[in-house]
Amino acid sequence: SVAWNQTAAEYQALYYQGFNIARMHVESALANRKQGDKPLAIVSDFDDTLVQPLAYWGTLVNKNIDFFDDAIWDKWIPTNGIIASPGAKDFLEFCKQNGVEIFYITSRDQGEKTFEYALGNIRYLGFPLKDESHLTVLRDTSNKEKRQDEIMQDYEVAVFLGDSLNDFRRKYYVKGNIDGRIAKMKEDRALYGMKYVLFPNPTDGHWMAGIFGQSE
Repeated sequence: SVAWNQTAAEYQALYYQGFNIARMHVESALANRKQGDKPLAIVSDFDDTLVQPLAYWGTLVNKNIDFFDDAIWDKWIPTNGIIASPGAKDFLEFCKQNGVEIFYITSRDQGEKTFEYALGNIRYLGFPLKDESHLTVLRDTSNKEKRQDEIMQDYEVAVFLGDSLNDFRRKYYVKGNIDGRIAKMKEDRALYGMKYVLFPNPTDGHWMAGIFGQSE
């Protein structure tokens, strides 16, 4: 999985494809706006969606570590070793230039400086950030639904972006049940590529909980 992420042209192409799809829906939403509509927005996960921690996984391979390691991750985050996903910055700049609000929601916990580190990542990469209210960092949960619902009260969300189904809604959070998770996914099959833009992540994520009972 790590070798594919680091070397495959197909991996990068899927990101370009995803952001092309997202832009297409934003363009459509912009073209169809009417007076009185809510402000337009996009809502995105951060890690493995807008950014790629490829060097982190290389570190694990070099240390013969088989699974995600929290201690190494927590030390790695503030080094700004992440890179922008292919097509991410162009898409975000397009949104900014067209007055589309950008909301980042990430689930991380590096202690008291968690928000500071996430903010530092965004600034290091030069991603647009209107203000700090547009960045949500969840330290004690991976449930992004509450914040998403808050945003949807005030904004029309053109697309949601993520690398895990859980980045879209909490209903997909099914542990130790592969078939159950697939069934939940199929209920929303009309939304993929339409309202939800999903990016590939074969190294970690909640899909692993269906096999091992834990996502890391």
